[in-house]
Amino acid sequence: MGIKQPVLVIFNRGYSSIEFIDSLEKEGLHYLIYLSSNDHKAERKQMQSEDEEVILKHSSARLQKIRQKHPGRYKNTKKKGKTAVRILSSTLPSRNELTLITTFQLQLPQKI
Repeated sequence: MGIKQPVLVIFNRGYSSIEFIDSLEKEGLHYLIYLSSNDHKAERKQMQSEDEEVILKHSSARLQKIRQKHPGRYKNTKKKGKTAVRILSSTLPSRNELTLITTFQLQLPQKI
């Protein structure tokens, strides 16, 4: 993209696939993605706190979906084996859960 400054891209639900996250990271973009209740359920169940590094394993089931939908990304995704992300979860005053996935090492700048 040729952007010379840090970029944080914010996405609504539906963008948390491993292959999409991988493409954002390859471009050097930081991301913040709102997760739906079904996204990365197994990893979220294993979390011990509301803010953790989580490893998304490139399991055979996930790789099969990638192979079908994005065959060009399949080999690299399989070779990589896992993706490290950060998942943050919070309960809103409405008692709804807000869960976000983001770049693991994301640090917000002191001055914007």
